[in-house]
Amino acid sequence: MVVYILYSNSIQQFYAGSSADFDNRLIRHNAGRSKSTKKGIPWHVVRIIHCKSRSEAVIPEIKIKKRGIQRWLLDNMSEFRENREISYLNLYCILNASRRRGKVVGSNLAKRFHDR
Repeated sequence: MVVYILYSNSIQQFYAGSSADFDNRLIRHNAGRSKSTKKGIPWHVVRIIHCKSRSEAVIPEIKIKKRGIQRWLLDNMSEFRENREISYLNLYCILNASRRRGKVVGSNLAKRFHDR
């Protein structure tokens, strides 16, 4: 079971969900077979959180959606960098979405990820 976060460049939005079969689920998202994501094709993986069970996966999924996907990502970026789980492309997507919504993320955030 995984909790995942996707990003669409075409509509500049994030999507969070969970699935026992992530590969198949991602194919369905990108084939337009999911009502909530068909307008944002193609979707790119930003983050995957592995969980042991559905009941365990519900906790981070609710936290992410309640906090707001973008805010949750920004709050947890240092963790991603330590684990080397976030690429510069993913960082660009997050910062670009912040700017699009009129939020100034600040250069300190970008500097933290530039110093590898």
